[in-house]
Parts: sequence; C-alpha cells; structure tokens
Amino acid sequence: MLLEGENVLLRREIVEDGEWYLKWQTSGEWLEFDAPWEAGPARIDKESFLKKYHERVERLGDEVPKRVTIVNKATGNPIGWMIRYGKARFPGVWWIGIDICEDECLEKGLGSEALVLWRKYLFDNLDVQKIALDTWSMNPR
Repeated sequence: MLLEGENVLLRREIVEDGEWYLKWQTSGEWLEFDAPWEAGPARIDKESFLKKYHERVERLGDEVPKRVTIVNKATGNPIGWMIRYGKARFPGVWWIGIDICEDECLEKGLGSEALVLWRKYLFDNLDVQKIALDTWSMNPR
C-alpha cells in the first residue's frame, strides 16, 4: 500500500488486478469521458490482454509508480486508477489523471480523496515542482 485515506487506498498494481482492468476496457461510464475521441479496440482477446498485463506488472520495479490502483476500502475491490505522466519540455512537472471505472462508485467523493492522496504521494516521493491535471472539457465532473 502506498497511501490510505478514509475511504480509499492507493496501492501498486498487482497481477490479480488484471481481471478488473480487462473488465474496465469494455464497460463503465468512464469510457465516455476518458479521451472519447480515441477509438478503443473493437474486440479484446482476454488471454492476450491478461498475459500482457501480467508481464507488465511483473516488470514493475521499486521506483515511484506511474500508475496505481485505487481500492474502495468498504469493499476491498479496485475501482479505478491514478496515473502520472511527464512531458520532456517541462522537467519537474507531472500531469496526473484519474479514472473511476466502477459506476456505483461515482459521485461519492472517492475520486476526490484518491486525487488528494496521489498528489501527496508524488510531492513526497518525487523531485517535482508542479502537478497539473487535465480533463476533457465535456466531462461533467
């Protein structure tokens, strides 16, 4: 576990998360608002997806992760993820993103809590001067 809040915790991705990430690629309101201009895969091969996901997770090192899983403490289940990414033009700046992929977890403040935890974790663990957050302008949240 990286950080724990009142209702959510952030942790590194684990192999067992693969089934959740697979499910999220084809379902949930989040798909309408996370880069909706990008067409997702027409069909996802479960075996191939899980194999690639497991291989990627197994390669993760001890460095500050670029993506973490958000877990709902009430259920113990993953509900989405937080990411960070940089742009070469802006050293010392990280952009962050969030996706709450379980529809029943929307509008409950879980994403807001996760965002605060992720920001704190990044400032505490990276040499970062600024954190930026972008969103699609048609996203109602």
